[in-house]
Amino acid sequence: MRIGLCVVLVGLLLVGCSDGKASGGSTPPATSTVAIPSETPTAPSGVGKVPDSSPPRTWRDPRVAKPLPDSKLNADHLVIYTDELGTEGAGGRSYPTLEIVTYDLDAGQVVAVTHAGALDDYVNGAFLAGRSLVVRYDDRVVVSCLDGSGSRTLFKVPPDTLTASVAVSPDGTLVAVSVEPADLMNVTLSFLSFLDVRTGQELSRISYQTFHAAGVPGTPGVRNWWGDDSAVEIYGVLHKGGGPLPTGTAYRDGRVVKHDYWLQTMSADGRVGAYSLGQNVYFCDSMGATAPGIQVIGLPAGNTVMSFQRSGVVATSEQFSPDGTELLFRTNPLDVNSSGQPCFRWEPAWHVLSSKGVTDVSDVGAVMRGWNGNRYVETGCADPTLNDQLPGSWLVTCGNMYDRPLANLIVGGKAIDQVHEGHVVGFIDPGQ
Repeated sequence: MRIGLCVVLVGLLLVGCSDGKASGGSTPPATSTVAIPSETPTAPSGVGKVPDSSPPRTWRDPRVAKPLPDSKLNADHLVIYTDELGTEGAGGRSYPTLEIVTYDLDAGQVVAVTHAGALDDYVNGAFLAGRSLVVRYDDRVVVSCLDGSGSRTLFKVPPDTLTASVAVSPDGTLVAVSVEPADLMNVTLSFLSFLDVRTGQELSRISYQTFHAAGVPGTPGVRNWWGDDSAVEIYGVLHKGGGPLPTGTAYRDGRVVKHDYWLQTMSADGRVGAYSLGQNVYFCDSMGATAPGIQVIGLPAGNTVMSFQRSGVVATSEQFSPDGTELLFRTNPLDVNSSGQPCFRWEPAWHVLSSKGVTDVSDVGAVMRGWNGNRYVETGCADPTLNDQLPGSWLVTCGNMYDRPLANLIVGGKAIDQVHEGHVVGFIDPGQ
């Protein structure tokens, strides 16, 4: 068996992805630790000439996977992440090729690899749905096993439209897809679709007219699912005219309710969310705004779980801990601008809000943008040697390879890979 082995039940569009051993000859092991190059290497030659556009560019060679038996993978910790292998240009647009990698943290090797995106086939990103991958392209949403096998189209856009955003439910069984007009002007073509990952069935669809009637005009964008799978948090993308960003909740039964607040972040399980309290205050030296305080509410009840407000500062929520009990947030000191109006200075201090109150974090932690237990911390432009102070982390090494940011992926204290424009798709724990 392979990590991407799919069991297709007769009569149903049902894909089951299991983890196992690949058939065939022996495969060289994947490199578990990658050193950061001291200088920028020369890019390999392009794979073909694209008329009237920049030549193709390749950042690295494709990875080689070394699959493991089901019993081993089901007992190990896995991390799934993306890497941009290269780009091709046409019509003034650059089309990336993504490698979606499954790395076994316990075995120390790449166990599955699949690719997405090509010339004239733009890929927007990948998501986890249990042990399956959900990949969003401009014109469709595709579901596959972690190694790309068993690939099938879950959703195809109607003519003259594009996918705008995707959200997968916490249990991985449902997908919400928002659709926008290809020309970004005919907003009446917009809608939100709810889909069953296993069967591919469209469970319901909410039209633009419903969003508009609820006071959420523009193209509906989807953020996160509620924990009970009954609804998603949405926002309206205004392509012309500007104005405040309208937000709300879209229910699977077709209802749309507008909010008078902007839900900035939600927990991974969809059971709590945080929004800003008070009138926005603008950055003293540039554009951008935030508010004096933070309110955390339970979903779907809307009850206040915890809040923060302190004189002399503005506050911005960043990310919840995996269990939703802690919220990482930052504060910036208040000042006044040359016109005597309140503004804030960019001198961030970082904190964690929980039911026990507010805990300040260290200077090293001040660059945190999220975490996953003790295993995952995302930082910006940090020295990997700081990992000693943050056990288990994703640390970004500042540097560029050609014109793409080059990041060093460190999980559990070990550098396992380098990526360009890379993102952590998710973790799979033993038995998950």
